[in-house]
Amino acid sequence: FWIFSIVSLSAWHLLSLSVSPMPWFDEGVFFNIAHNLLNNGVLEFDFAPPDLPLSPKRYSYGPVYFWFTSISMALFGESPFGFRIVGLVFGVGLIISTMHLVGARKLYLIFVLFLIDPLLISASHNGRMDTMAIFFVLVSLRYSPIDLNDKRNLRTAFAALLFAVALLISPRVYFLGLPYLYFF
Repeated sequence: FWIFSIVSLSAWHLLSLSVSPMPWFDEGVFFNIAHNLLNNGVLEFDFAPPDLPLSPKRYSYGPVYFWFTSISMALFGESPFGFRIVGLVFGVGLIISTMHLVGARKLYLIFVLFLIDPLLISASHNGRMDTMAIFFVLVSLRYSPIDLNDKRNLRTAFAALLFAVALLISPRVYFLGLPYLYFF
């Protein structure tokens, strides 16, 4: 039942990526940034409604998300599907990385929670960067050192690198790194 549910939900997302309406203005801006990165090599948007005080040179996000989406658009075309598939892939990765963190004993609970979570479903289905950023935070936690007294090991460096990647996707995840300040 669980495998069927996950496969069915993933198939629905995959098949409806290109026909789902654009739910938020940022998706259009992010698509435009990925388009400009793919075609012009610049990380900026070149359109905005005339009544918004947005500057093409001012943005609040790092380049990692746009690198992934521009590569996806190069592979699958400059379409809603080509843009949104990144969010779906990292949404599934977020589920898998959460299951690795909590262990097999709570596996079914994780499946149920993710199947009914409207925020994860929406973020995975639309062109949002949140699933990618949280995925890298969770993988960072997975590779955090077992021995918190050993601050010089390779796991610490790798965990810090993954968290830095998450910050370069969306600076909104900074608060998820506050435990690192306590332990390290």
